[in-house]
Amino acid sequence: MSISLNKYKKHYRDGRKEKIREVVLVVRDDVRINQTQADSLFEVVKEALENNDQGIEFIPWHRADELAPRQMVWTHKSDANRKIIRPIVEDAIMAWK
Repeated sequence: MSISLNKYKKHYRDGRKEKIREVVLVVRDDVRINQTQADSLFEVVKEALENNDQGIEFIPWHRADELAPRQMVWTHKSDANRKIIRPIVEDAIMAWK
């Protein structure tokens, strides 16, 4: 499983700048985890992020429907960083069966 937190600024022609924060989740199957387990783990972590109790509203990326299975990208406008997002993910993994 891989989680990436990205941050960049989007520049508009009128001079405005917008801070964009993304969370990327990828779960792949391999010799340690089969396809069914990878699907299950992906769903558990995805659910935990989308329904977090930190008040972070994760918005699916505008092209999320083009992603491969077990891949997801969200954007959010909060100042949540790894210190907030990592515990959400870790708790989901520890509760995964």
